[in-house]
Amino acid sequence: MQAPPWRLGTVLLSCVAAGCASPAGHTARTLGPPGPPGGASPASTTATDSAPDAAAIPSDPASDGYVAPPRTIDWASLRFDTRAHASKAWRTIAPTGGDWPELLATAPDDPSLIVALADALLADGNFVCTRYVADVDGCRRPELGVDGPAANAGLDDPCLRRELALWALDELPSDHPSVEQHLTALVSNPQHDPFLVSRAAEFANALPEPMLLRILAKGKSAGHVGVDEGLAGVAEATMRKAAAAHIDGAYEMTAADSLTAMFVTGLRDLRLRAETRAHIAADLGAVLDDNGQMPSNVRAALMRAVSDRSPAVAAAAILALAADREPAALIKRPTRGGARAVAHWLAVLWEVNELSPRALTTPGGIALERSSDSPDAGDEFTAESGPRSRMLLDDELALVFSEEVLAELFDALLRSDGDPVPGLSCSELTCSLERPDVSIRLEVRKRAGAYELVSIHRHERTLAPGDCARPFPRPRDR
Repeated sequence: MQAPPWRLGTVLLSCVAAGCASPAGHTARTLGPPGPPGGASPASTTATDSAPDAAAIPSDPASDGYVAPPRTIDWASLRFDTRAHASKAWRTIAPTGGDWPELLATAPDDPSLIVALADALLADGNFVCTRYVADVDGCRRPELGVDGPAANAGLDDPCLRRELALWALDELPSDHPSVEQHLTALVSNPQHDPFLVSRAAEFANALPEPMLLRILAKGKSAGHVGVDEGLAGVAEATMRKAAAAHIDGAYEMTAADSLTAMFVTGLRDLRLRAETRAHIAADLGAVLDDNGQMPSNVRAALMRAVSDRSPAVAAAAILALAADREPAALIKRPTRGGARAVAHWLAVLWEVNELSPRALTTPGGIALERSSDSPDAGDEFTAESGPRSRMLLDDELALVFSEEVLAELFDALLRSDGDPVPGLSCSELTCSLERPDVSIRLEVRKRAGAYELVSIHRHERTLAPGDCARPFPRPRDR
């Protein structure tokens, strides 16, 4: 049995197979240690798997290997009839990162008690955990997800509270009067981690449609991708309403051939993520009418998207139109916009080539040669003269790089959807991307009314092992 992402290497929650007394919409759960590895039953374990002899466990708290005796809770002395009493009860229970499952497992078999604890925990908030999983250099990085709390973390520790919030979501009935309040608070905080938000959105999926859409709209406004999970399996009418609320999942969980008008509208909805609109463009490329032709409204929408401010969307639209138009004919060399426009143009070419390597197979192209190997100067690349640089002078569009020297720049532009890119600054004739581990400078010039690429300078910096300023590489969205 593997631990879920929010509880790495620790105890997980499991539902009892049968006999769980529960109120409407409530699934009671029992907390306990994971079973034997490989799904083996307890009877199949051998003597060597048994617990160590108690006499061998050090009794001195200062000794290595000391294990604190299990604490007992006088549950009968606690009150749960109001939220304030339930919050006070949490203080008496005083769970830690190392013993909370065992403590809650000793609670009486009373669903109303567990629901009161879950409600009070969610109402009190404080779930922003910044104890991230560490990479191989020992740097804790948000991209790797949230780690479990330290064993000695107390009730005021956000990482323990986050874990208890996930437990509370498993215990709260869907018809609880405060369910919308709790879920809205979880999804509307921009600092809450993706897994917690996704779990809240999954819970919201079972709620009435108006409540579901209100919760997901709050999560969308907070910038959370995880709210899309709340749309799994909902009716088509709900998907349409979600699309009107600019919720990306409405397009990612449906198809353009059945909701063509919705997809055409979504293609120009700048409140959607760039990767969502690129997906919309790709889906629209497969829409055909009864005569096997692309409908005129679809073709018109894709033609507009060819010049979209997002290179990812532009590239997807170009390839969607490839059935009756050569991609090369749709990618125009910029005549205005300076170096930033050239960077955008190159990013479109890059993405088209990445998505469909055979789309640009003409003999021209950009070839870059290393002109300096000096560690101090970085790597200097310049466009070759002669026939292989013809792409800079006309529209023969085959992009050939001897090395992927602009990968970081392209990746940043593809994600930006036209918004400011961290570390990127551009003037009329240069664009520079500055990051802790690399700097890239692109230089252009204007000739005969259009821009040409002059040079690309790339300098990689060697950072000390464990230098956590180094940006963590993110996989490209597809």
